[in-house]
Amino acid sequence: MTTRDKTTSIECALTWQLARTHGWSDQTEVSELVSDANVTDEKQARKIARNNLPDRSFIGYHQGKDQIWLTAPPGDDLVEFLTERCGFTQLQVEATLDSYI
Repeated sequence: MTTRDKTTSIECALTWQLARTHGWSDQTEVSELVSDANVTDEKQARKIARNNLPDRSFIGYHQGKDQIWLTAPPGDDLVEFLTERCGFTQLQVEATLDSYI
């Protein structure tokens, strides 16, 4: 697995965990998110959560509090990221996001 593939895999795990467990605009500490996402390399996952995920339009991050969240409402960019980049099925994504719409 290349570094890029590993980064994408961690981004997907963290984003999916936010959608599945933490909901919209519900801030959670980065360390809690990483722990909940059950990723192998927690140090790398914390770095990705702080440096990569906030670049996405559907992620909010407060550096001073080290908290992260999904911005509301769910949009096409989040759906596209989860299906096209992460490989989740449309049905999985719709079932997860449906409760927030």
